[in-house]
Amino acid sequence: MSGFVFEGMTPALQAWVDYAGQAGADPQERDRLKGLVPPALLARWWAAQRVWRCRDEARVGEPVVHAAPSGRYRLEVTTHAEGPRTWAYAKGRVYDGETLVAEILRNFSHFPFVWVEGHASGHDYLIGGEDYQGQTVIELDTGRRAEHLPPEAAEGRGFCWADFALSPSGRTLAVEGCYWAWPYELRLVDLGDPLTALPVLTYFGDEASIRWLPDEPDAGDVTRRVELYAPTGGRADDLSDAEEADLQRRQAAGETDLWRTEARVERWVRGSIAAHAGVQIDAFPAGEALWAEGLRNVQALIDRAPPADQALLLARLAARASTPD
Repeated sequence: MSGFVFEGMTPALQAWVDYAGQAGADPQERDRLKGLVPPALLARWWAAQRVWRCRDEARVGEPVVHAAPSGRYRLEVTTHAEGPRTWAYAKGRVYDGETLVAEILRNFSHFPFVWVEGHASGHDYLIGGEDYQGQTVIELDTGRRAEHLPPEAAEGRGFCWADFALSPSGRTLAVEGCYWAWPYELRLVDLGDPLTALPVLTYFGDEASIRWLPDEPDAGDVTRRVELYAPTGGRADDLSDAEEADLQRRQAAGETDLWRTEARVERWVRGSIAAHAGVQIDAFPAGEALWAEGLRNVQALIDRAPPADQALLLARLAARASTPD
């Protein structure tokens, strides 16, 4: 990044920047050096880098303009790159009429977003992501802003939102995305209070898509592409011990075409927050350390559940963590 100067540079930060930029840098040494940099300083460095990378002089091409369904708001997206075959950034400028409401300086060229107008709160929103592993929520009529970035993003393990489909009610958002370099999956997200959190109601671990039903507020047909063990029809990610033994026998015998992919359609209907939280609690492996991202998600759902349900859900969660199968 020739030309970028950070006024808060320290020897520890410079050592990490220099080493991380080397071809073939050892990941463990890179992480060790990164661990010597205070997180707040590292966050300031990343923010300054985004501003510099998204400067007007680095813009490539003309802005792409996206109007909100109401016509009141618009989003102007520009791409910024340092040269051919370099990692490009994107800048989104959000306007209310001719008034600039917010800028989103994204550390990736793809700029997914969704308009959420006429929300039950009485406000309008734009949801995008300044970090490709997180979500940026702009309350368009007030200018309030929230950044939802999971701790896993610091290690490159955050879930990347890539495409959106809003339910007819505006209460549920279908998100297609992935962990970097892993297969895509579908998640259905609650939009009850976008500035506070964006918890997942339902996870679909397979590659999937949803077609919202136009006459239903929050229901849709989900098409899942499921990999199956051809001789038995069992799911590839849930084979029985007998199927595993059969697979090994067939592979040893040189058999091929042991797998097939099938499209399956199922109806998804939104339930209560408490019901969705309960399903996720029951899916945790009993007696094991709970998946950190999933645990945070369940806790966000519990916070959003009616008070009468919260104590019961917390008790179920505690029991799940302490009781072996």
